[in-house]
Amino acid sequence: MQRLTFELAGIRFEVGARHSTTPLLIPDEYQPFRRTANGLNPSTRIRVVDADTPLPPIVGSQYLWSCDIWRMGDNGLNRWSIEIHTVSNNQWLPVADCSRDFSRIKIKLRSGRQGLPSRLALHYPTDQAIIANRLVHHDALILHAAGIVWEGQGFIFGGRSGIGKTTLARLWRKQGGILLNDDRVILRFVGGKPYLFASPWHGEEERVIDQSAPLAGIFHLSQAPSNQCTTVEGATAVACLMATAVAPFYSPASVTRLLKLAEKICLATPSRLMAFKPDAKAVPFALASLKES
Repeated sequence: MQRLTFELAGIRFEVGARHSTTPLLIPDEYQPFRRTANGLNPSTRIRVVDADTPLPPIVGSQYLWSCDIWRMGDNGLNRWSIEIHTVSNNQWLPVADCSRDFSRIKIKLRSGRQGLPSRLALHYPTDQAIIANRLVHHDALILHAAGIVWEGQGFIFGGRSGIGKTTLARLWRKQGGILLNDDRVILRFVGGKPYLFASPWHGEEERVIDQSAPLAGIFHLSQAPSNQCTTVEGATAVACLMATAVAPFYSPASVTRLLKLAEKICLATPSRLMAFKPDAKAVPFALASLKES
């Protein structure tokens, strides 16, 4: 049995395969998160099966999630199946068979709109669907946001695509900050405090740095001719944070759990609506706004 381990937000995932001749591979984006197998039991075990191994299809049409590219639903075995749509034959191909809590998974070595055989064990959207659902069970929240570590503290910048997350993160990095990820980050409580963690799923900045830091500030971005900051608290802060969440919104239980987590994060961390002009002055302005708390 081949095995490799990676860790996200302190949560261990083990990928294994019984192939004796084909090396077990994962995408380059996951490499910074690799860990040695040191005897610790992984939270999640992913078993890779051959491209021609049959996996159970979804039964019926009651999908947890469905779009033109992929869908997820009950396979009649008290488990979830993930299927991808193959455009070559206009069919749905089962590529993953998951336990209800996403802790035990089988993944087929096929990917893409053609459903072609692949040497990589993890592929979009299957990997993100599995990991997002699994992280919920560890009270970890994935956000569509950039993450920076500045003087040992973590800051995140959320907002819609194109709003300036990467721009502000790069400005912060030029002044000495450490850019963990410019598009997806993970928040989770450690020792009673919210912490910022990197994720493998980047945007324009391809380099991802596997570090973590106590979360010290949350900024929800927009662009403007001048820098402006407004404090947000309570339900408004929670709503702003959840608006950036990459979460299984099709699961009421997961949404309830993540809402409680978001409320806890917002109670512990100052949140700001920040309209900014994309120049170097935006960084000290953001830091000064937090000192006014």
